[in-house]
Amino acid sequence: MIHAILMFLENGTLLFDAYFEKFQMDSVLITGFTTAINQFGLKIFPEEDLDDIVFSKHHIFFQKFQIQGKAVIFLDVHDKNEDHFVLKRINQQIFWDLKQKYSDLFLNDLFEINQLLPLRTRVEAVFAMEHRNEKILKE
Repeated sequence: MIHAILMFLENGTLLFDAYFEKFQMDSVLITGFTTAINQFGLKIFPEEDLDDIVFSKHHIFFQKFQIQGKAVIFLDVHDKNEDHFVLKRINQQIFWDLKQKYSDLFLNDLFEINQLLPLRTRVEAVFAMEHRNEKILKE
């Protein structure tokens, strides 16, 4: 089961979050935390990206994409038995829509992230195409 999908810039700026079932966390806190861990890791292992944080029952999976020269990181919180191949496929489908419809936003240094809220509909559509049972919590 996937519990959450977050998208953020490499500097930790949250772009989008979607929570499933009754899973909640502070999106700004988690993106800041993972950005700090990634920066720390790059100091030790300069040639490697943060890929996965493993807890006993849950994992936090990362996948990086590029839009207009900016790194966009997808963070997926999921149960330990979730296949990373499936996560990559889901992230890729969401990313293609993000790039197709919102690429021009990333040309600016600042933009209103509320412009990305329609991605919720795309995430729901991707989950339906993948025959997933998770439902986005409505805010």
